[in-house]
Amino acid sequence: MAMVNKKKNYNMKFRPKSYFSNLDWKAEVLSGIKGELRRRVVSDFLTSAGITTYEDLVRSMIEGKIDPAAIRDQSPDEKAALGKVHPALMGGEYLPDLEPTSVEIARASLQSVTWDVISVRACLGSDGLIHYSIVDEYDSEFDFAPRSSKLPLTFAEIVRLIDGAVNLSWDETPNSLNRYPRYINIEAYDNPLAAGEALIDFVQISSEFYPQLRAYFEEDTLEWVEEIKGWTPMTRRSIPRSEASQFLLNRSWFRTDVTEAWTAFQLGSRYDFLHDVVETSDAFRLSHVSATGRTLPAGRVIPETYDEFDLEYDVETRLIELISIHTGAPEQKTLRESLEWFYRVRRGSAI
Repeated sequence: MAMVNKKKNYNMKFRPKSYFSNLDWKAEVLSGIKGELRRRVVSDFLTSAGITTYEDLVRSMIEGKIDPAAIRDQSPDEKAALGKVHPALMGGEYLPDLEPTSVEIARASLQSVTWDVISVRACLGSDGLIHYSIVDEYDSEFDFAPRSSKLPLTFAEIVRLIDGAVNLSWDETPNSLNRYPRYINIEAYDNPLAAGEALIDFVQISSEFYPQLRAYFEEDTLEWVEEIKGWTPMTRRSIPRSEASQFLLNRSWFRTDVTEAWTAFQLGSRYDFLHDVVETSDAFRLSHVSATGRTLPAGRVIPETYDEFDLEYDVETRLIELISIHTGAPEQKTLRESLEWFYRVRRGSAI
């Protein structure tokens, strides 16, 4: 997977007109709901019920279509009751209260047991500046920049703030609000692929003021998944993409039956070794970037794998499948068994 140049896909200069005045009513309502799952329920209701104005929302509460308690802060007893139903319902409920001149401008929601939330906030100060803070439900201390600004942050600036924020209780890197909560959970999984698949949705960055923020960090997460795999080049130099199939076919595979089976069953008459076999494995990719980070010339690639044994197992499994399709014979357990079947048949009669 090629890395995404997100600056080309997002308006990095976008800046909200204000955090405090002339706000979109929906953004104002949702950003004031501390509970993550409660916020999602209200958001889904507003969409499904076709509520487009604040007046419609008030009318819905009067008519009993939505409980006003879903929008206001929960009392201690209500929080305790939510936790008894499921710990995830407590997520965000124990964040510090917003000050009268404060608003949440972004948050990181963690799919932990209690669905922890980290809240990025803006406060209009008496000095006329906008002052920023980051809080969670554990009184953690965060180091970040900028601390204040005259105008609301641009999209690029809020991204840098989230990417560079450091929870001072975290003693490892990277310290991004999006990546670190995943990073510290990697060791719970057998391999990077399993970790990536399990943790891809573990953190969600969202904002009522920056509509593209969630999508931006979803792409950042996909990059993280690729990075933790530890991709290793299979050749020292780049090769023409048109020669990749032959390069891989001639490679010294641990399973020596690969090339023999490809030739014996004449699979090359119907299939391409790169496209139909190797690229079906998640443990393989063609990189368009050199080890030094330089973009390769057009048409040149570097084959990479994060686990040669996984790749070879996938290649063998795929070849067994293609052999069965090609010959109509039952699938064998190994390529060696497929070849032995082939040689037995050839000694008797042609396939």
